[in-house]
Amino acid sequence: MLERSGYQDMVEAEWRDPGTVEAWAHWHGKFVQQSAAMTEGLLRHAGVRAGMQVLDLACGPGDPALALAQRVGPAVA
Repeated sequence: MLERSGYQDMVEAEWRDPGTVEAWAHWHGKFVQQSAAMTEGLLRHAGVRAGMQVLDLACGPGDPALALAQRVGPAVA
């Protein structure tokens, strides 16, 4: 197992801080509205459709990964 760094602890503490959580809750709706056109363009140009498998690699706060998940549908066992 890898040893945690001081930086990792600092970032985790920041994201758990009630002020950070409150700020994300406050601004999330506006962020989603502002990025909606970019997200839709990304999905369209990538040809994302139901049944595909996609990888979220450092997409930031969740979008466009959440839109990708909705587009491809539930996992198939």
